Amino acid sequence: MVQLLVTAVLAVSSIVAATNNAQWQSDYGKALAATRADDRPLLVVLDVPSDPESAAASEQLESTGEQSKLLDAYQRCHIDVSTEYGKKVAEAFGAKEFPFTAIIDKTGSVVLCKKMGQLSSKEWRS
Repeated sequence: MVQLLVTAVLAVSSIVAATNNAQWQSDYGKALAATRADDRPLLVVLDVPSDPESAAASEQLESTGEQSKLLDAYQRCHIDVSTEYGKKVAEAFGAKEFPFTAIIDKTGSVVLCKKMGQLSSKEWRS
């Protein structure tokens, strides 16, 4: 009986952890810490969601279908640069054009790639 209870608790914990990992963080510090903790690179998207010219493509941010498999390989951080906090993060990245996308290695210390402006579907997948 106790083993069954322990197994059930572990199963539920795993599901909750998987669900939490599948969400976009809005706090860069927390996302960076999560990257270091679970050994996945960090995908960072900085944009102005209310401005179609400066917003990331919504279909690229959705975690559904094949897109879900792509995004699950990363910790994710999506920051609105129209906020004071977002402006500070953008400044730290040297981002002047939005959307801005970067991938940071699993250690959270090396920016592997970064791109300013809209990403094509092909660029996003690669």
